[in-house]
Amino acid sequence: MLLKNLFHRGRIMVLQHLRESLLPFFLCKAVNYSLQTNSSNWVHHNQLFQRHQRLQLLEEQCNRTFSNLKQLLSYVFVSGLHRNPFVMSRLLYLSLIELRGSNGTEKLEFGVEIFNQIGQPNLFSWNTMIRFFAVFDPVIALNYYKQMLSREMVPDRYTFPFVLQACGAGLDLGSVKQVHCHIVKLVLDHDLFVQNSLLNAYIICCSDADAWSVFNEMPEKDIVSWTSLISGLVSQCSYCDALYLFKTLLSDDCQPQPNVVTVVSTMSACASLGSMDLTKCFHALLDKAGWLEFDVSVVNSLIDAYAKCGDLCCARKVFEDIENILSACAHSGLVEEGLYIFELMSTKYGIQPDLRHYGCIVDILARAGMVYRAYNIVENMPMEPNLAVLGSLLSGCRLHNNLEFGEAVLRKIELLKDRGGGAPVLLSNMYADENQWSKVIHLRKEMRVLVQGKPPGRSWI
Repeated sequence: MLLKNLFHRGRIMVLQHLRESLLPFFLCKAVNYSLQTNSSNWVHHNQLFQRHQRLQLLEEQCNRTFSNLKQLLSYVFVSGLHRNPFVMSRLLYLSLIELRGSNGTEKLEFGVEIFNQIGQPNLFSWNTMIRFFAVFDPVIALNYYKQMLSREMVPDRYTFPFVLQACGAGLDLGSVKQVHCHIVKLVLDHDLFVQNSLLNAYIICCSDADAWSVFNEMPEKDIVSWTSLISGLVSQCSYCDALYLFKTLLSDDCQPQPNVVTVVSTMSACASLGSMDLTKCFHALLDKAGWLEFDVSVVNSLIDAYAKCGDLCCARKVFEDIENILSACAHSGLVEEGLYIFELMSTKYGIQPDLRHYGCIVDILARAGMVYRAYNIVENMPMEPNLAVLGSLLSGCRLHNNLEFGEAVLRKIELLKDRGGGAPVLLSNMYADENQWSKVIHLRKEMRVLVQGKPPGRSWI
């Protein structure tokens, strides 16, 4: 009855509420964004912060502790700033959302107390309360949503994802459908952000028919939409439907490309069906698309699928090929990811790196221009470097024109029994780039002596 009264007071009143409620919220969001991007400049020119220097604690990361917020709250009430909606909503957000490491019960009581002291909470404050309790206590979150409606505060596209999260957590399908009606009444049923949240809520409540209905009515779908439905179908043991949906995604060029979660969810459908043919087809697809060299979780899902299908030989072969991943990081420029995987090999999985792994990690650093760090790894390797490792380092020196290190690396290569002919060529090109033609000629003459008796290159073509 409350909703009926609220939404039937005329379109003009609804639009008026939207202007009055959404404008402070978006202003607050804009202020928060400016604070994140240029906090010190904004605070320096803001008159409120100039008059109340202690408010700078709101934006200083190092001082965002629970005790600081309590002291700041006392100052806010003494100075009369508790009447300022921006200050109170910001305090509320910090206490409930950002201070995740603090005691849960104490944080809850503190946040509720702040909210109760706000005379006229704005939409940002209501959303903050619903967002927090959607995880902590879904029933309380829905009660705050009802209170917000009773005060004629119109929800927005940021409210409904939190409300739907609370409905899904409580497995309350009736509440999800009621919120769905509110979304339609407020003409937010075409908002992609809201639609994805609604789709996920129906999936959590195990209502596949409603999830399909929302999905089919979406005028625009992103990869989150596709992945949510595929994952939901897999969780409901509708494996064939999940595979059909994945096939539809790939067959339509206008649709987004799958991500890691999409691939892993679909692979779990193959594993659950126990179909060797489907698993091998999917393996070929992943191999051609380069997924096996992109993410280790995709490889793990493929190993799991082969194991569940009973083909341990294929599972072991995929496992032995995992070290291709470091090479992919090198070619993709993923330095931090490659170093992280290299560290996990020994610390988490107990795999001791061999020359191939060291060669990949040296190649990663050398390609990124970190030749000093790469050279340090070569110097501290538990085994002697081979031509592949030193060649990767020399290629990095050539790529970034580091002649000094290139000469040092070539001296190391000359100590090897199998030196090859490519290393002197790289160094010769580096000399040429620096217009040191005398060294180029000298090095070329030495190369001719080294390659005497070498047969000319030939090919079957």
